[in-house]
Amino acid sequence: MSQIIGSGQPCTFTVEAGGTPEPAYQWRFLGQNIPSATNWFYTIPAAGSNDIGWYDVIVSNRAGTNTSATASLSFCDLKLLAAVYLDGPIGSNYLVQATSAVQPTSWTTLTNVTLNTRPFIYVDFSSATNTKQFYRAVPQ
Repeated sequence: MSQIIGSGQPCTFTVEAGGTPEPAYQWRFLGQNIPSATNWFYTIPAAGSNDIGWYDVIVSNRAGTNTSATASLSFCDLKLLAAVYLDGPIGSNYLVQATSAVQPTSWTTLTNVTLNTRPFIYVDFSSATNTKQFYRAVPQ
């Protein structure tokens, strides 16, 4: 089955086969054998850009040989940005604050905003790398 993961994430491909004697397996990447990839599964512990592509496995025993359908590995690394949506009277002031805890003991002020439009949207550009944040807007 094809997989879409984030860069650096683990990935495991599996195949189901049966027969007597027990089948042998050889995983391939872009049609080339992967050394030592001879189990019913193939794991990439931390996938990188060199791992993107097509995988299949050759399953064989004395009854015959079969090649699986190909499965792809691709990445989807979305960098989402958090935003705070403010809708108050023009000229009103807010502190936009953030914390990394659900029940915070302290908030960090990110900015002081004076609304000059309605609505006003504050984008936290550091949120792409600082992903576990909770936000609030405090009227001043």
